Amino acid sequence: MAFWTDSKLSPTRQHRFLIQADGPNKMKGNWWWAKEVSKPAYNIESEEYILGNNKFKYPGVLTWEDIEISIVDTGQQTDSLYKNLNKMGYLTPDASSKGIEKQGNGSVKTLSILQVDESGKTVEKWDLMNAFISAVQFGSLNYTSDELVEIRLTVKYDWAVLS
Repeated sequence: MAFWTDSKLSPTRQHRFLIQADGPNKMKGNWWWAKEVSKPAYNIESEEYILGNNKFKYPGVLTWEDIEISIVDTGQQTDSLYKNLNKMGYLTPDASSKGIEKQGNGSVKTLSILQVDESGKTVEKWDLMNAFISAVQFGSLNYTSDELVEIRLTVKYDWAVLS
């Protein structure tokens, strides 16, 4: 039966979500400044085997795809994300440096995406395990626009758990 004919069912809405993280300082807790997030996705490679005149396909290795997060710069997000690089152990090279070194573990370990219903109750939760921010685009500036500055994040993770 379709949801529009059953008053007890309520489809999930795109605009009802939260992002939570267990990272350091300002990266920890609810990300109320989040504007958009892509949900986890996976891809399974397949192998083909020929037996006689037939091809048989078998599932192979599962790969979790990166997610994209768009956040609004509240005036502190750029600084917080840049400082997070140092907490993760990435040092900006200078004349005496041998390059970028990875030393610490200031990254987010678990990133959660929660879908909520109209009353705020969680109806779907994705935990992205061993997550870390792999790319940041700090937005663009334009004299002809009155839009908010938007920061785009790419997050990599090892696997996702749906609950």
